[in-house]
Amino acid sequence: MQQSEAKNTTIKGILFCLVCILINMLGRFIAGKTGTSLYIDSIGYILAACLGGFLPGIAVGYISNVINVFQGIDNLYYGIVSIIVACAATMLYRSGIMKKIWGAIVSVLVFALLGGGVGVIITWLLYGADPEGGIVFQFFRDQYANGNMGFYGASFISNYALDIIDKALCTSIVLIIIALIPKKLRDEVDLRHFKQKPLTKSELKEMKSSFSRTTSLGAKIVMILAFSILALCVVAGIICFVCIDLTAGLNIGDKVSFITKEITLFSGFASMVFAIALWLAKYHLLIPINTMSVAAAKFAYNDDEAIDENVEQMKALDIRTGDEIEHLYETFTKTMVDTVNYMEDAKKQNENLNRMQNGLIMVLADMVESRDKSTGDHILKTREYAKMLVLKLKEKGDYHPEIVTDEFVENVIRSAPLHDVGKIKISDVILNKPGRLDEFEFEIMKTHTTCGKEIIDNVISLVTEAGYLDEAKNMATYHHEKWNGKGYPTGLKGEEIPLSARIMAIADVFDALVSRRCYKEPFPIEKALDIIREDSGVSFDPYLAQLFLDNEEEVREIAKMNLRNIG
Repeated sequence: MQQSEAKNTTIKGILFCLVCILINMLGRFIAGKTGTSLYIDSIGYILAACLGGFLPGIAVGYISNVINVFQGIDNLYYGIVSIIVACAATMLYRSGIMKKIWGAIVSVLVFALLGGGVGVIITWLLYGADPEGGIVFQFFRDQYANGNMGFYGASFISNYALDIIDKALCTSIVLIIIALIPKKLRDEVDLRHFKQKPLTKSELKEMKSSFSRTTSLGAKIVMILAFSILALCVVAGIICFVCIDLTAGLNIGDKVSFITKEITLFSGFASMVFAIALWLAKYHLLIPINTMSVAAAKFAYNDDEAIDENVEQMKALDIRTGDEIEHLYETFTKTMVDTVNYMEDAKKQNENLNRMQNGLIMVLADMVESRDKSTGDHILKTREYAKMLVLKLKEKGDYHPEIVTDEFVENVIRSAPLHDVGKIKISDVILNKPGRLDEFEFEIMKTHTTCGKEIIDNVISLVTEAGYLDEAKNMATYHHEKWNGKGYPTGLKGEEIPLSARIMAIADVFDALVSRRCYKEPFPIEKALDIIREDSGVSFDPYLAQLFLDNEEEVREIAKMNLRNIG
């Protein structure tokens, strides 16, 4: 499909250029038949330059002059003039200047200066000063004859004035033709030969603005071509001087004419080759490489939908240069697809590992809880209270937002069941004592916090990344610390206590209050909430305590749900 579109584009481009060449020939034929001083032979290449770009404009201008050799060999020497005007027309039209009335007038003056002005200088160099035929308008002839103007000034201005009329007529005809051509057809003759999915003008603009570098690949190609042509110019110049030496009998005028012919012939041909080389480099090398770079830079790995879309966009580029660039594109695309597939597999494996880890956490916590016959489903209930509290904290976003990230929220929820893991080292006699603990027994019970820290530290030492285990350690170690500094095991106070432990402190105490124990009956929810309120700023972080109380309805739902679970 893409190759067929490229073939159609090429055919349309060639036909367009042929039509423009015929327009040039027709203009010159009409001028010859009418005997006018105007050539009207720049319509074709100005039209080609405006609609097709640099290469069509240069090609039409240069080929038209080559064809005109049959009417006189001298036409070949003026090919460089057509090329210069074609380049100016491309820049003025593409910039939008030529599409405005004042811009069209400026364009005519520029075309005339480049065409008539440069043209008359070439004529002087080729044939010398001709007082009879070098001044077109009688007014300037009179000024020259009366001594008011020098020959070169009168000749230059006279030819420039004539060329203003010529270029004004040609430019007007070109703009009328463009206005009459439907936009769709204008777009089709915009000669581009993409070796991939065609890019729109906005995409090309975005591609150019996406890269900031010291020297672009395009600039390097231009420099190489320019250096090569400059080297050829030097060689051609040496040959010219050698030839002049061999024709020592020629006078100075003939020598200047000879050098001018060599320079104009070579510069016209070199410009044509330069334009073709740049065009090929642009559509066969620069655009495919830059398009891949832009697509790769936009590639997003953080969203499944975006990843699939990016892969399809990369495949849709359909680069078909038939060389190493195409091979690079295919390899690049395959690597990207393989990477995405690998990421998907890794993600599935990671999800399985997370489920396994969560399962092991719950199994471990359940093993601990099964030894403590007085706590019921304590790990499930405390996790729900902690989950509610940390989610509300994230939702409000006004309390330590630098800490309460999505990762922190997930870590708190995952590690909450491990807050009492240290109880696995506490004796069953103490753990399941039907009454209150004495002072000695309570001191032993308090060690479940440091035991929990040791257990989790041992686990952390076995893994490369601690992840949620850091918060699990904080909660296991410090969930019995108090805001006023009178808790245990280290007597931390206020914000010295890790935030996750302050959250668990409220969840742990509230669940203990509303749950049945072997040594007490459950407190009513109202009384438990009052205790949380009374201990705000004493045992608990006042902000978190108020947040817990502000969400009383959800707290009651969790409490009732778990009360039903334990019957």
